[in-house]
Amino acid sequence: MKRWSSFFITVLFILTAADSALGQAASGKPLEWKLDTRSGLGMHTNGSNDLATHRHQLEFEQVSRPSSQWIFKLGARARVEAAYAANPTRYGDLAQKEGQETELREVSGQFRSGGFSAKIGSQTVVWGEAFGAFYADIVNPKDLREAAIGELAEIRRPMEMINLQYVDDTWSIQALYAPFFRSNWLPGYQSDFFQALSPAVSGRQIFKSMAVPTLTGHKAMREQSCKLG
Repeated sequence: MKRWSSFFITVLFILTAADSALGQAASGKPLEWKLDTRSGLGMHTNGSNDLATHRHQLEFEQVSRPSSQWIFKLGARARVEAAYAANPTRYGDLAQKEGQETELREVSGQFRSGGFSAKIGSQTVVWGEAFGAFYADIVNPKDLREAAIGELAEIRRPMEMINLQYVDDTWSIQALYAPFFRSNWLPGYQSDFFQALSPAVSGRQIFKSMAVPTLTGHKAMREQSCKLG
């Protein structure tokens, strides 16, 4: 039931954002959009020196502002990792699990008036960043399949929320309601970044603390980025 509810909420906001975009275009107001493409190629630097990553990613975001009080956002990301399929002996079934991915990013509608803001839909909420760590940034789940290497904005996973906020000159208050649970994505068993579980402690299993991912060789990455907007 929760999955279907989440699906219908997402479809509703896509249709709402599309209708808002058409209305804005008809009124002559410009639409804001961004298209980001990335490609990366890397090899293991020791051991077998085989292919570590061969990734292509496409991300799209559209923002429509039909009035000064309303903002609608629609975003999606598609990613292909060819290294898993090219090296099945090393990566096993990761090609089926993570070789091709398509996901919706931010799909939301926001109303603003004075210091008050109400936002509903799939979104990210940032509560603070410190030297690239998530000390206070605990609202959204994270994609930790590559040991949190990369930009924090890309590692965060948007989730369905109702976000109410009021900001004054000297104080602010915020209330969040997330009806569905979303967990962190962890590295697969045959991933270069897999971390072994320690023995159960008091009925719980915890991850060993590691400063770097358990690589047989670090990935030498080359990345090209192209942004249009």
